Amino acid sequence: MTKSSDPDCDCDDGILRLPPGDRLAGLDLTGQMIDAAGLRALAALPGLGGLRELGLQFNDLDDEAARRLGEAPFFERLSLLRLAGNPMTEEARQRLRERFGGRVSFAAERDPDHLYRIQDERFSTGFG
Repeated sequence: MTKSSDPDCDCDDGILRLPPGDRLAGLDLTGQMIDAAGLRALAALPGLGGLRELGLQFNDLDDEAARRLGEAPFFERLSLLRLAGNPMTEEARQRLRERFGGRVSFAAERDPDHLYRIQDERFSTGFG
């Protein structure tokens, strides 16, 4: 089994088992309790070189994590970084807006491909 080079990596090893040559373009890690140390581990994972969109909504990203996001080259190459619902100050959010511009979002939003609708003769529920 492939392991991250970061000893703090306590992540799902499914990401570590990507077949050689395969690359993820987007990754949604909403609600996984990721913190600043988790960001360091994430940036060290193999196979994420092609990642362009990263959802980190509703995690444990504080001002230290915001600093790490702004400093690590891994996050600089992303075209979209979703950070809604994290406990960072407005000052930290502003620094990230200055660093990433329109590529960072603090809005709690859903991807269109995660919309769903279930309907049968007894009930109807869902979004979309």
